[in-house]
Amino acid sequence: HVLDEQIRTLIDKHFDLRPGAIIRDLNLRRPIYKQTATYGHFGRNDLNVPWEQTDKANTLRREAGLDGEAKLEVLAPSVGAKGNGHHAETEAPVASTVGKH
Repeated sequence: HVLDEQIRTLIDKHFDLRPGAIIRDLNLRRPIYKQTATYGHFGRNDLNVPWEQTDKANTLRREAGLDGEAKLEVLAPSVGAKGNGHHAETEAPVASTVGKH
């Protein structure tokens, strides 16, 4: 369990949330948006978009004291013929570690 105050501290330490910094850090001025025009743009693993990068996850996990805990699984939306890209869908149920202590 991670306290809200600790989460806020980690966010402040590792993320610059000023608009200009977000644009800079996610390199949002480059032309990458055509690929996001269909099927949505969050949670997809078929795109190389900067907001889906998890490069800080291990650092945040370590500094929150969660080193030994199970890693969370990321559900990606289905963008195939059966899915509409708006909901996370999996072939089989995925066990979640969210909220477990």
